[in-house]
Amino acid sequence: MRKTFLVALAALLLAGGAGYFGLIFYADHEARRQLDALVASLEADGITARHGAVAFDLFDRRLEVKDLSVEAPGQGKVRIAALTARGLDQPAADRVAASEVEIRELEAEGPLPLSPGVEGRFTAPLISVADFVGPTQVAAAANQPWPLALAVVEATRIGRIDIPASTSTTASGQGETRIETDATYGPTTLERLDAGKIARLSVESTVLQIGGSPAVAAKGEMGPLVAEAVDLVPALVLLDPERRPRETAFRTLYGAVRAENYRFTADNGTAQHWAKMEIRDIALQPSGVPAEQLIETGTRLRLLAAEGKEPEPHEVAALLTGLAGTYEALRFGGGVFEGLESKEPDGSTLGVKAIRLGRLENGRLDLLAMEDMSGTMPDGGTLALQRLALGGLRPGTALRVGAQAVISQDVASDPASLVALIATLASLDISGAQVTLPGTKEPTRLDTLSLSWDAAEGAVPSRLAFKLRGSGPTAGLPEGSPLALLVPDDVSRASLSLDLAARWNPGDKTVLVDPVYAEMSDSFALHGKARLGHVEAAAFSPDAATALGAAMVANVDMVQLTLTDSGLYDRKLAEAAREQGVSPQMLRQLFAGFAEMLLGPVAGDRPDLDPAVQALVGFLQKPMGTLSLRLTPRTPPLPLLTAVEALRDDPTSLIDRVNIQVVNTP
Repeated sequence: MRKTFLVALAALLLAGGAGYFGLIFYADHEARRQLDALVASLEADGITARHGAVAFDLFDRRLEVKDLSVEAPGQGKVRIAALTARGLDQPAADRVAASEVEIRELEAEGPLPLSPGVEGRFTAPLISVADFVGPTQVAAAANQPWPLALAVVEATRIGRIDIPASTSTTASGQGETRIETDATYGPTTLERLDAGKIARLSVESTVLQIGGSPAVAAKGEMGPLVAEAVDLVPALVLLDPERRPRETAFRTLYGAVRAENYRFTADNGTAQHWAKMEIRDIALQPSGVPAEQLIETGTRLRLLAAEGKEPEPHEVAALLTGLAGTYEALRFGGGVFEGLESKEPDGSTLGVKAIRLGRLENGRLDLLAMEDMSGTMPDGGTLALQRLALGGLRPGTALRVGAQAVISQDVASDPASLVALIATLASLDISGAQVTLPGTKEPTRLDTLSLSWDAAEGAVPSRLAFKLRGSGPTAGLPEGSPLALLVPDDVSRASLSLDLAARWNPGDKTVLVDPVYAEMSDSFALHGKARLGHVEAAAFSPDAATALGAAMVANVDMVQLTLTDSGLYDRKLAEAAREQGVSPQMLRQLFAGFAEMLLGPVAGDRPDLDPAVQALVGFLQKPMGTLSLRLTPRTPPLPLLTAVEALRDDPTSLIDRVNIQVVNTP
């Protein structure tokens, strides 16, 4: 059997409390004999154990052990200068108690669990334990280190643990990938530990130093940290490969974790400060965490980094897939990070009043919101944002799509993969965004942008809603861009409004698209709506073949469009007329005549289309006019795929398939 230093330490602590002795009133020589027997059993399992002087005071019920050391090859080692247990007692045949346990000069070092390639070290000059009650012996299903440690923790009760000062260090990587951390902790207290549950854990202060590669050199500090309702068992279960698959229920890791006044400063000039951080109700489903896969992949990636090699795509994909499973095995009730102030080496700054997290459950994060953000750009520009909110975020799904993209370059053009991306998010809301570029006085504003949908994972949404309201100076629009073409030359600032909504009605199996709305100030306004019929529920199936089959039988029932000229047509005509050296009225009549010449033969073959042709000609002849048309199938049904293919290949071919009616508008 191989034991880690943590198990060896737990065994020695129990021995120090007479846990393996079975009786409390041992003479001094009996205490030494039993401790020697324990050390011998550890050495039989390949663990080197040593101890110095042992003293047992029968009348004071006090045990003292000097110079304890335990080392397991490849697992780590622990050293204790002195261990003293006072007030020893035996409340039951299988339990042992001590009113006080004092550990001096504790040093423990070795590889960190679930952190491949990371070596750690922890030191504490003094650890005081009050009201200790533990088992006289423990048994585990597997004779392995972590199951034994878990059995000890679940059978132990402690009133309080005080650690006045302690330090921890970690080291990983080589050369440019080398990362070293050195943390110094202020007074640390653990209150009411029972069967692995800790009522309250607090650390008054933390000072952090990061070194190794110059690229990561930094320092930091944090004020008080408090964790409530802590449970060590779920974390230890992750290290027990036999028990973990049976632990299918979620178990709370932390009822709440709060930290204040976190500061971080890197040597490259990056600086960050958080005033307050809090996360509530953090729970873990041990069976859902692919621990072995993460350890194996992490070890491989660290070895490659140490050799200066890039990982293969399948290795990166394996890591992303493993992390995806971890997200779905994690749950928390919410959290908030307040008072961010940051500065980058290029001089840019950023401030955020709060970042809020909603509930994470079943791999879905209800809310991720940023409130009251402001900042400056390196070149002097400014930005501000009242609120950015993501709803229904699925990090695991995004990681799986990312894993597929790493392996296959065709994912970006694969419709099924693009549809799968829809399931990574349910809504997006932005309000009060503003950017002022260097050298400009007029800001670009995004007053509102909201996007939401309902969709099964990997399926086309059955509901969609989009809204945008914004404005900005037109001077910065790229020449020849679609927006630039829609803005008259004499307009210095323009506003844009967009609305789109679509919803499937399972009752009559229709999809209503209403409204379709777009408006550019001083330019145009477009209103529209459409209705699709015979849309079965299968059209929204996550199975691509099923969804495509249902889409092939869907029909176009109606499309209605209303276009209003708000000055764009007249101004563009005036611009073209100046360039051609003719009058705007001449160009207007030319366009109208061309339209009548092109569409006249169509109306000749189909007299029912003549009102629509005349309405279009009249719209071109008269500025600031409105044109409203309704399209319906000439001979129902009109398959949706047929309409889509016609629009893509030859839009004029649709004229023979539809009726076009003029709609009277007020």
